[in-house]
Amino acid sequence: MTQAILFHALAVHVLAGGVPNPAPAAPPGLAGPMNTILGWGKWSVLICGVAGVLILFAIFGSAFGRGRVPFSIFLAAVLGFGLWVSTAIAIF
Repeated sequence: MTQAILFHALAVHVLAGGVPNPAPAAPPGLAGPMNTILGWGKWSVLICGVAGVLILFAIFGSAFGRGRVPFSIFLAAVLGFGLWVSTAIAIF
């Protein structure tokens, strides 16, 4: 019975033109300060991403010198994925 109700509601929304999707809007008075805060956050993530890549290079250099390559590769994979995701989010 509940599936029939759900299918009916879905069909009504699809036939009526879809679910409404209003555009996001900032509350009054917050558009300027929020853009500033988001811009600062974006730059800080990008700076941390560049610093993280430099740290990864330092870890690789020290690991190859001491013969600890497998641990270095694992650490680079974990940190590299995190840097990749955070930088991609900051850019887009």
